[in-house]
Amino acid sequence: MHRFSTMLFSTVLVGALALAYPPKATASTRLPQEDWSWLNDTYWYVTPDDLPAVATDLTTQQHEPVLDQTVWFIEGYAHGYFWGKTFVQLMGRPRLCLHLVGSVTPEGAVLITFTLVLPQLPPDLTQKTTGIGRMRLVHGEWRVEMQMTTGITTLVTHWAYMKQCQEGEECNQRLPGTQSSLQEFVAPCEQP
Repeated sequence: MHRFSTMLFSTVLVGALALAYPPKATASTRLPQEDWSWLNDTYWYVTPDDLPAVATDLTTQQHEPVLDQTVWFIEGYAHGYFWGKTFVQLMGRPRLCLHLVGSVTPEGAVLITFTLVLPQLPPDLTQKTTGIGRMRLVHGEWRVEMQMTTGITTLVTHWAYMKQCQEGEECNQRLPGTQSSLQEFVAPCEQP
């Protein structure tokens, strides 16, 4: 019995010391340092499961479910920063065209600012929205887990796993929640 007690005490002591003094992180125990330059010249969209969002009327404080299809076109990337265009369609409302500029850390943390394109307003008066997120591996492919809230009199809150739309995929023929192909969806915002 004494031998069992000694072994049990030793095991508990070693466990307690391991918890109290964890090993220092080394290069091999850290998150992988990714090169995100492949984001350049890519399209991203909201999958069917992630279309639901919520709109909150700030006057009445009423909340209404809405569907939000958002497409990003990342047209440039350099040293952890990227920029491009965003196309937003809340079902039953006019499509919005925005600019985006963001950053992605080597560990995959994402920050994006979206700026509404209104030529009649000076830049300091245009609405800006910031979203936060993280690069995530979902079913073996990179997704951008993103969340944001935007609005003036009505707030729209939405989170989604943004999926890259690659050549040959269904998203090119029909985007979820729309009757449009990817190119038809973005075309109104491409006009000068």
